[in-house]
Amino acid sequence: MLAWVIIASIITAGFSVALVGMNATKAQGNAAASAFESVARQPEAGDQINRMLLFALAFIETIMIFTLTVALILLFANPLLGKLS
Repeated sequence: MLAWVIIASIITAGFSVALVGMNATKAQGNAAASAFESVARQPEAGDQINRMLLFALAFIETIMIFTLTVALILLFANPLLGKLS
């Protein structure tokens, strides 16, 4: 039973980081593309668009950091292992 929990934790951590990483990268690319397009249309609003872009990118990156944290907890400090002993 313990081996299955360890294997499931490794697989779950890998898939979660991979899926969230792909989606976060796609979201960041879409945000940057939209910001570039907006600056091309209205160059005078470039500073405000830049601030909003950085704010949005910070939120997107936070999701990835939280996912990485959960994956590392599953790999190195798995709370499920204590329940099985």
